[in-house]
Amino acid sequence: MKRKKCEIHGELTVEQTRIFLYKGYTRMQCRECNKTYDKNKKRTETYRQRRLEKSRTPEEKEKARIRAIAYRARRRIVAKAAYQRKKDDPEFIKARRESNNRQYQKMKEEFNDNYIKKLLRIYKDATPEQLIYKRQEILEFRRIRAELKKQREIISEKKAQRKKYIEENGIVKTCKIHGDLKKEDTYFASNGKKCLNKIFVCRKCHLDKSQKTYEKNRDLYQEKHRKYANDNKASVKERNKRYVDNLADKYVAKLIIKNTGIKFEDIDPKLIDLKRTLIQIKRKIKGMK
Repeated sequence: MKRKKCEIHGELTVEQTRIFLYKGYTRMQCRECNKTYDKNKKRTETYRQRRLEKSRTPEEKEKARIRAIAYRARRRIVAKAAYQRKKDDPEFIKARRESNNRQYQKMKEEFNDNYIKKLLRIYKDATPEQLIYKRQEILEFRRIRAELKKQREIISEKKAQRKKYIEENGIVKTCKIHGDLKKEDTYFASNGKKCLNKIFVCRKCHLDKSQKTYEKNRDLYQEKHRKYANDNKASVKERNKRYVDNLADKYVAKLIIKNTGIKFEDIDPKLIDLKRTLIQIKRKIKGMK
């Protein structure tokens, strides 16, 4: 047989040549060139439109249906034989598991009926009512889960902001009544008589609690104070002397409110500092004399 000579691929062998009849004549073509021509032809918009119009005809739809049924039957036999041959192979088991996971994730994203049937564990006997009810149930569950996730993210973000705020402002305790407190607004105390760990206690709350307890048991505390003063006169005298010499806030405030009727809570701290400075000046002048 005469060999075909291609302008692109040169002289061709029998395997590289395509022979066909055209108008009663035997024709020869280069297989590679023919493949390239068919590939380019299928990419054209005209060819695609023609194929689409042809596939929509009843005859082509019936042919496609028959081909699909035959293909599924053939594939079922081939797949069953392949499974029996490879079912004990670890690589096959691993690949099959990965394929099933990918297919399940695809079904889940598409949210189709097959996914609903898989959740119901009913495949052939699932009714449309069951599918509709289960789909609504899943959508409601997803909505609630998304809301909870959003709330957790908001709470986590607020906690991070709160932690940063506490670190930047040196807050050691948050009181239910007086809010955020710094170290100077608290004192470090043991958490219970028999407990070794210590906690920060709000000074104002502790003072209010002590005042209420004192007012409730005024007579008992005054009796204790008198007894202690009588038994420790030297110690009490020394303490009072330090109290006066150091010009404690309560001592200075007592001098301010003397014979005025003003309450201790109404005195401005700046006024106490001013009065303390005035007393120090008077003492200095008296010492010079």
